[in-house]
Amino acid sequence: MEQLDLLMNLEEHHNSLNLYQKELSDLQNNLTIDKMEEKILYIEEKFRSLRSNQKKIKEKLKESNLRLNNYNFKIKEVEKNLYNGQTTDLKQLEYLMNENNKLKTIIDTTETEILEFMNEVEDMDQELLKMENVLYEIKDKNNKLKEKYEMKRKILESKIHLKEDEILVLEEKIDLKLLNKYNAIRRNKKTGIAEVRDSTCSGCNILIPIISMDKLNNQNEIVYCESCGRILCKS
Repeated sequence: MEQLDLLMNLEEHHNSLNLYQKELSDLQNNLTIDKMEEKILYIEEKFRSLRSNQKKIKEKLKESNLRLNNYNFKIKEVEKNLYNGQTTDLKQLEYLMNENNKLKTIIDTTETEILEFMNEVEDMDQELLKMENVLYEIKDKNNKLKEKYEMKRKILESKIHLKEDEILVLEEKIDLKLLNKYNAIRRNKKTGIAEVRDSTCSGCNILIPIISMDKLNNQNEIVYCESCGRILCKS
């Protein structure tokens, strides 16, 4: 029967369309890219924070170097006055000696501080470089994944549009009342046609009456399942 064959063909097209639409929906709802971009934002924030902290350490390092230069200048002046033989007053010499010792202690402390700052900056440089490499790898992976998803999305949308056009062409060939009934069954049952296997409706698994089986075998009219209402076809 031509109309039944058309309906069966239409059913196949609808099933294919549903599969494509589900694939597209799953693709659009895939959280892989979202999670990857969240990770990128998290690492970028850590990178900015670390770089900001490094900048502060570098400012402290700069200040410490300026102070060290100042202390070195002062100790040279003190040692000059202490050892040039022009200072003979014992109290003055004692004062200069104490100042010299104090400055040495301050210089040692400042130099230690500078070394610590330099080590911190170096460690941060290594950490920043590591983070840059990780960011590059994740962004590259994310971009490739986006390209792959975008290509798949375009293919699926193309298949959907083509299948929708094919469905419209088929619908034009089917009797309008029959088409409306078929569409109503699909809306209620998700499928409009059910195959008969071993005299049983594949849609609801209920045995088909003998009279309906005879009609189906004669193929002279559209036969509906008395239980679920689907249009029956032979397997």
